[in-house]
Amino acid sequence: MAEAVIVSIVGEIVASLAPQAIENIGKLWGNKQELEALRDTVSTLQAVLDDAEEQYYRSREIKDWVDRLKGAFYDALDVLEEYNVEATRQELRGHNKIFKEVRKFFSGSNQVAFILKMSHKVRAVKKRIEVIEANRKFGLNMLPEREWRKREETHSFACEGDIIGRDDDKETVKKFLLDLDVKGNVSILPIVGIGGLGKTTLAQHVYNDKMVSEHFELKMWVCVSNDFDMKKIVKNILAGVMKEELNYVMEQLQNELRRVIDGRRYLLVLDDYWDAKLETWLKLKSLLVGGARGSKILITTRLHSVADITYTTLPYLLGGLSKIKSVDLLMQMAFPKGEETQDPDLRPIGEEIARRLNCFILPKDKACAKNYGKLGELYGLNNIRGSLCIENLGHVTDAVEEYKAANLTGKQSLESLELKWGGFNTDDAVIWTGTRNEALLDALQPPSNLQELTITGYEGESFPRWMMDSLVSSLPNLVEVEFKDCGRCKRLSPLGQLPHLKILRISRLDELEYIESGHSSTSTASFPSLLKLHIFYCKKLKAMPLTSHLGDNISGQRVRHLPNLVDLFVWLCDELDLCKDESGNILDFQGLQCLRYVNIKGLPKLAYLPQWLVQASNLELLKIDGCNLKALPEQIEAFQSLQRLKIVSCRSLISLPKGMQRLASLTDLVFDNCDELDISKDERSNILDFHGGLHSLRHVKMNDLPKLAYLPQWLVQASNLELLEIRDCDLKALPEQIEAFRSLQRLEIIRCRSLTSLPTEMRRLASLTDLVFIDCEELNISKDESGNILDFHGGLQTLRSLQIIRLPKLESLPHWILQLRSLESLHIEECEELDISKDESGNILDFHGGLQTLHSVFIYKLPKLTSLPQWVLQASNLKGLNIIGCDNLKDIPEQIEALQSLQTLRIHTCSSLTSFPEAMRRLTSLTALYIMYCGELGDSCKRQAGEDWEKIAHIPNKIIM
Repeated sequence: MAEAVIVSIVGEIVASLAPQAIENIGKLWGNKQELEALRDTVSTLQAVLDDAEEQYYRSREIKDWVDRLKGAFYDALDVLEEYNVEATRQELRGHNKIFKEVRKFFSGSNQVAFILKMSHKVRAVKKRIEVIEANRKFGLNMLPEREWRKREETHSFACEGDIIGRDDDKETVKKFLLDLDVKGNVSILPIVGIGGLGKTTLAQHVYNDKMVSEHFELKMWVCVSNDFDMKKIVKNILAGVMKEELNYVMEQLQNELRRVIDGRRYLLVLDDYWDAKLETWLKLKSLLVGGARGSKILITTRLHSVADITYTTLPYLLGGLSKIKSVDLLMQMAFPKGEETQDPDLRPIGEEIARRLNCFILPKDKACAKNYGKLGELYGLNNIRGSLCIENLGHVTDAVEEYKAANLTGKQSLESLELKWGGFNTDDAVIWTGTRNEALLDALQPPSNLQELTITGYEGESFPRWMMDSLVSSLPNLVEVEFKDCGRCKRLSPLGQLPHLKILRISRLDELEYIESGHSSTSTASFPSLLKLHIFYCKKLKAMPLTSHLGDNISGQRVRHLPNLVDLFVWLCDELDLCKDESGNILDFQGLQCLRYVNIKGLPKLAYLPQWLVQASNLELLKIDGCNLKALPEQIEAFQSLQRLKIVSCRSLISLPKGMQRLASLTDLVFDNCDELDISKDERSNILDFHGGLHSLRHVKMNDLPKLAYLPQWLVQASNLELLEIRDCDLKALPEQIEAFRSLQRLEIIRCRSLTSLPTEMRRLASLTDLVFIDCEELNISKDESGNILDFHGGLQTLRSLQIIRLPKLESLPHWILQLRSLESLHIEECEELDISKDESGNILDFHGGLQTLHSVFIYKLPKLTSLPQWVLQASNLKGLNIIGCDNLKDIPEQIEALQSLQTLRIHTCSSLTSFPEAMRRLTSLTALYIMYCGELGDSCKRQAGEDWEKIAHIPNKIIM
């Protein structure tokens, strides 16, 4: 609708004219003041457009004014898009290298002509808008200030079918996501392109790719847009994982986020990212670095400045579609499946349309129809295929007959249907009763071939007849069903006899007490095909759709219950008792032999594991979070297939059972935020000894365990352990027997504030590749427990990556770093007392040509750093050097010439550094230089005019801001 469109156009104009965007255009073409004036003119109208939207259909005069203004705004968007297109052409002429220094692609006269032409266009469209506003003869109110409208929030869903013209792009991005041959834990790829080019669509299709989904343990999608809000972003990441919105303060949110992603290989998409401030990005990035090796972040953005500050892998520049693919996309969008090939006359018509559009058809959100008008308009559209979403049913005031006219039953090609009620429009002064909601839903009966049905925000207490009495005959092919936010619903459809139902999700049904299986007298199974059952936030739900009293059917056959269930999620159900059925009887039945994954969270009544769960002998993952669990059963040894056990926020749990030693398949063990848990003792407070059990254990994480002062004996005996993370514990010392961890590859010690030193036997960790120390207030990794210089005597020869972050007691780099022969990456951050140029005795630190394997050095906020240390200049194979936030760095010495392998140099926010040495000219391998927010140094490196320009002119890729 026009009145809604105009507000979104204004939002896009203002977003395109964000300060950073104007700054970038100004650097290229110098039209900065005119663009700022255009932005101010458009922004001034925002306050009254809300009122104009309210009155659009009430006044012909206002409607005409809005329509004229809309035309002018479209012209403004076209002008801004010209800038984008020209910038893209420059990059393409620069061999698609995004970070090349902006080249002169015009001759001098043509460049002047372009600047004059664009200057005229900007002034003309600004003048047109001002004239339209000046001729307004009616008053409009400035409604209370609110955020200007943003682009509609994106999501991860992509309609099934090929992504037209983007197969090569998809494969390239997919290859990046699946690549495990990476150095850091988290790799970041920005996808850059102008608006409407299909960045989000590409990300959606990659995100939903089967191989990608199976590759990652965790996937998250967040639409960032132009109002960067750190708290909102973190909340949205967590909401995607936890299926609930957490109303926490930021401190709780960041703890929860790190807990959720740490040690897990995750994929995060940050869609529509606009904020180009380095400090903002670093704050967000610091919360995301804890993923397992191979974690990936995809960022879609229009701004190259965003790519500059976020990438770890060179950004992917998305181009337009070819002419052939443009026509293919147009034909698919315009005609029902198959029709475009049956009529040979249609293809030339499509080609002519594409030619008139300059062969630039964009793959934007195809085939997912949404209806905001009268549903009767759907009557004749019986060729609709794929997915249909009908929104805002809560606003309906029309007669139910109109919705019968929608004729959904006639749309036999429809596979997926979502019905969304949304909020009620109080201006219409109509009170919807539950009966009328039921009548409305009754009129929207789907076609019998439907496979997926989602009902959101339904306001009735019960469902219509086609759902309650004849669901199996009405919708026999249902594979996936979801009910969410149906706040008044007390009773669900009898879903247990749907023969093909594989996925059932139920969330936020506040009044629901029971879920009926609906088995009939001839049934041989209840929920016979169900694979996934997910139940979230049903406050009054008392029992699961589980029972031990189904009995026999009319033929005397025993009714099997959930015989194929694989995946069970139950979260945040205050009244739910998993140990009892709907009649209050203890649940005890043999079944659920297909059950593999159980995730239970926020069930206050769960004190002990139910018997039916203990009997699920093929279980592979068990996670219990936020429950009043008092003990794990001794029969836990029955879980002979259990691979991952995670106990989180169970504050009544005090000990572990001895039966855990016989968990023969256990590879991953996590204890997190369990205040009373002492993992070193059994229920009788005796030392817990597993007698060398848990041979399969590979990964252990112990987070926020106040009673953990020393590693338990049974853990030291886990000789095949590969990853050990200890976080937020009162750990006082690591054991001398740590050498027993002969397979340990990664050791993380984070926020263990009582730990003071490292044991010398760490040198015998013969497989260790990654070592991380973060926020350990008393830890000095340069000295042993006696206060002497720590010497590993040439140990740790497999160590490739070392992170030293916020260790306030550390004053000098440890002597043992000199002895590392495989170190590739060194990350040092925010150590206030650390002088990386000197040794423990205050002498200049000289590694005598050591660290020849070092490829990457990252230095962040070291106030005592005044000049590049000698040992860095001796790292002759160094490829990447990053120095950020070191305000006292004054000098880069001439000896930097020795770094003949250096390829990337980044210097950010180093305000005291004013110039480069002459030796910069002789860094022949240096291909990328980034100087950002360095004041005088940035000025000195400006093209032609800067004093240092000639020293860096040979470097092909330069970003100077």
